[in-house]
Amino acid sequence: MDVVDKLEEKQELLRNEILGKNYDGDRFIDYIISKREDGGDLKNWTLEELKTMVSRFQKDEKNIY
Repeated sequence: MDVVDKLEEKQELLRNEILGKNYDGDRFIDYIISKREDGGDLKNWTLEELKTMVSRFQKDEKNIY
């Protein structure tokens, strides 16, 4: 699997788990940027790391609302 496939897989994860579940995409981007200096670039995250961030973000958002 090359870098493009992995990027598409990461984007699909975010489409399904953030946008598809009506979470605020901008809030998620701010969230991952706050977790690491280069966090705004999906290439800097492994798929597993992103899955973890999505899970934590969803849990945090549920606690807010």
